[in-house]
Amino acid sequence: MKNTVTEKQKMELFLMIILGIIGMINIVGAIGQYFYHHSMEGIFIAILMATPCIISIWYIHKKGLPLSKGYHMELDFQELWTLLFLKKQCIYCNARLKRIVKSSFEGERFLEHGRYISYGKQYNVKYEYECENCHKKISLKELAKNKRNK
Repeated sequence: MKNTVTEKQKMELFLMIILGIIGMINIVGAIGQYFYHHSMEGIFIAILMATPCIISIWYIHKKGLPLSKGYHMELDFQELWTLLFLKKQCIYCNARLKRIVKSSFEGERFLEHGRYISYGKQYNVKYEYECENCHKKISLKELAKNKRNK
């Protein structure tokens, strides 16, 4: 069996290397500070600055990268307006509707949130409604279409 490296493992290794370099720069700078000024303040500052790097490397090594969650919805303006602002009533009997949120797992990938990029799980979300009286299921698209026609 061929040993392959995933994108997540590459990202973990990259972060561990960057954090290690930052920690080493802090320690080398503190040792230089100690020899130049003959003061222990540089050592204490280096320990304080390198500790978060070391703890982050340990956490990434033990638990892996913390995964973010991304949600994907496809809504047009009428559906969004119906979802946020309009009263949800059954098309057939005018009873109150109960919201059902269905999410399906799409996979792990790099997620883009504006300028921020993270690695995480992507979910596809769909809204559906169920009538409390007649128990018919109505999609958000049907509800928005019916509200538009009235």
